[in-house]
Amino acid sequence: MRQVNFAFIGSGKILRDCISEIVNFNQGSAGYFINIKYVFVDLSKGFFDKKLPEQLAEGGISSEVVVKLNSAKAIQIIKELKVDYLISVNNHQILKQEIIAAPAKAVLNFHNGPLPKYGGLNACTWAIYNNENMHGVTWHFMSEKIDGGNIIAQSNFSISESETAITLIMKSIIEGVKLFRELLIEICKDNLKSYRQDFSKRTYYSSNDIPNSGYVDCSWGYEQFTRFKRAFSFYPFDNLLEPPKIKIANKTYHLLDYNYVKGDTENISLGQIVFDDTRLILSIGMSEGILEVKTILGCELKGQFSKLSSPEEV
Repeated sequence: MRQVNFAFIGSGKILRDCISEIVNFNQGSAGYFINIKYVFVDLSKGFFDKKLPEQLAEGGISSEVVVKLNSAKAIQIIKELKVDYLISVNNHQILKQEIIAAPAKAVLNFHNGPLPKYGGLNACTWAIYNNENMHGVTWHFMSEKIDGGNIIAQSNFSISESETAITLIMKSIIEGVKLFRELLIEICKDNLKSYRQDFSKRTYYSSNDIPNSGYVDCSWGYEQFTRFKRAFSFYPFDNLLEPPKIKIANKTYHLLDYNYVKGDTENISLGQIVFDDTRLILSIGMSEGILEVKTILGCELKGQFSKLSSPEEV
């Protein structure tokens, strides 16, 4: 029986699911065995699963939580354990060449976007905001160019009209795990095929790139605003970006509970703001209706806006 040694770097649901796929593969595969030698649990961003290291230990898998993977210690672990493939899933650390070169074969990375489009971060948020009707996920060889390695496998799927950032992330995980399952036998056979990306079609978003810098624009119509809101929605999980913002009298406020009421513009004009002391709602004039704000982060509406009993400019 041929053994292939894996290590993982990542966190969250997709890390768990990929490990489960390997367990299932080993139970049903004749002639191949994938040995998970080590798991580096990425603490840098995302949905950190505090129970994961303990549960991995119960399954006989060694792991550690790492804030910085680019270290001599990590390289030593990968080499001493004779890791063939380092699998990067939901990993937010940029790996340097020394780490990329440490496994005997390669580093394989999962990206929740249809490369070469939507490289970088927050691919699902940007796809919704950009009004895409299709999205995709990619497995690729990792190179020093971020999300720029040769593509191994890719899957495309539709974006629904009600899609939020978190529902699209979950769709991407399901598709990514499905592709991973199909790749396992090819990995074991040393039969991975790949092709170069067409960088003329590349789009890339860094951590500093946020749709409209995170601000609501009063000139937006209902459809554009709704896309913006869905692009920032990670409910019931914590927001991976930050709550959408609005600027009032040169001060920025983060919106928590808010809704665009289409068509009701009789008593308030575009860009005006008024506070309803009875309903405890802050109303802001939009191009096709009113933005009703019920909750602002760290701010009591009545105490902050009670003087705005008649419409004023935002």
